[in-house]
Amino acid sequence: MSAWSMRARLVGLLTAVVAAVLLATLFAVRQATAEPGVEQLARMIEAEVRLVERASAPPTDVPGLALAQTPPAAIAQPQLRFTRDLLARLTERFGAGRVRLGGAPLRVWVRADAAPLPWVGVEIDPFLARMRRAFWFVMLSSAAVVLLAAGWFARRLTRPLEALAAAAPRLIAGESVAIATATPEIAALAQALERAAADKRAALEARERALAEVSHDLRTPLARLRFALELGDDARPAQRAAMIADVEELDAIVGDALAWLRDGREEPIVEVDLDALVREVAGAFARRAGDPIAVESTATRIRGKRVALRRALSNLIDNALRHGGAPVAIEVAPADGIVRIVVRDAGRGADGEAKGYGLGLGIVRAVAAAHGGDVAARAGEVVLTIRR
Repeated sequence: MSAWSMRARLVGLLTAVVAAVLLATLFAVRQATAEPGVEQLARMIEAEVRLVERASAPPTDVPGLALAQTPPAAIAQPQLRFTRDLLARLTERFGAGRVRLGGAPLRVWVRADAAPLPWVGVEIDPFLARMRRAFWFVMLSSAAVVLLAAGWFARRLTRPLEALAAAAPRLIAGESVAIATATPEIAALAQALERAAADKRAALEARERALAEVSHDLRTPLARLRFALELGDDARPAQRAAMIADVEELDAIVGDALAWLRDGREEPIVEVDLDALVREVAGAFARRAGDPIAVESTATRIRGKRVALRRALSNLIDNALRHGGAPVAIEVAPADGIVRIVVRDAGRGADGEAKGYGLGLGIVRAVAAAHGGDVAARAGEVVLTIRR
C-alpha cells in the first residue's frame, strides 16, 4: 500500500490534470499567437531596412541595427519554427537569396536595394528572449497557482475525513459528535458509524443478559439434581426419569448458549427454500408432539443462512408448544423486500419479557438481525421478519 496520504494523492491528481489542461491551453495559445508575432516582427524588420534605404548616411542611433559589406555566415537550419517562419516571410518580401540568419548576437540580415552598405542586420535576440521569459513566467506562475489551488481543494476535501477519524473513538463510545464542515457523504458515514456502534453495544448488552439468563436457568435443574442425589432416591424410576429430564434440559440450555455465542457467523449464505424449510421443521415438531402444526405458505426463496434460520424456527415452535400450547399455526407471508413468519399458539405465546424462556428468543432475534430483520413477540404470536 502506498505511503502517500489521501491529501498528497489528491494534490498530485489535481496538479496533473490541471497541468495537462494548462499545457494544452498554452499550446493552443502559442499556435494562435505565433502567426501574428511572426508577421509583426517581419514588418518591423522591413521597416528598419526601408529606413536604412532612405537614409543618406548610415544610421548610428538605432538600437540593434548593424550594416555590413558581407554578412556573417548563415545558420543552415534554424532550430525554432518561429525563426524559420520569419525568414520565409522576409524572403517573400525581399526575394530569394537576400535574407539570412546568423551572427552573434543573432541577427536577420537583409540585402537592401540601396544603402551605404548592402547588408542590413536587425538583432532579434532581445525579442526571442522576451518571448522565452514570457513563456516561462506563464508556466511557472500557472504551476504555482495550480499547486496552491490543488492544496486548498485537497485541504477542503480531506478536512472532514480527518475530523471524522479524530471523532471515531467518541462515536464508537456512544457520543453524538457534530463534525465541522462535514459534507453530506461524511455526515452519512458518521451516522452509519454511530448506528453500527450502537448496534454493537446493544448486541454486547444482549449477550451479557443472555449469559445472566443462562446462569439463572442452570441453577434450577442443578438444584433439583442435587436435591435428588442428596435424598439418595436416584434408583427410583420416577426420580431417575426426572434426573434424566433435568440433564436434557441442561444440555438444551448449553446448546442454546453455544448457538447464541456462535451466532451463525461462519455459516455461508445460500439460496433457501423457505416454504420447504418451514414445513420440514413444523413436521418434525408435529411428529414429536403428536399434534399437527398448520402451515400456510407459498413457494418463497431467499438468500440466507439455512442452519441459522432452521434454529430460529425451531426455537419459535418449541416456545409456542411449551408456553402457549397447541394448536400451533405458522404463516409465511412474503411482502415487498421482506418475509414475515408468524407463529401462533393457543396461549399467551413466547413473551420476550417473560422469565424462563432462556436464550430462545434471543437467538431468534440474533438470526433476524443477521438477515436484516427483527422479531416481535406478543400474546399468542411471534412475528419474525427477514429481508429477501
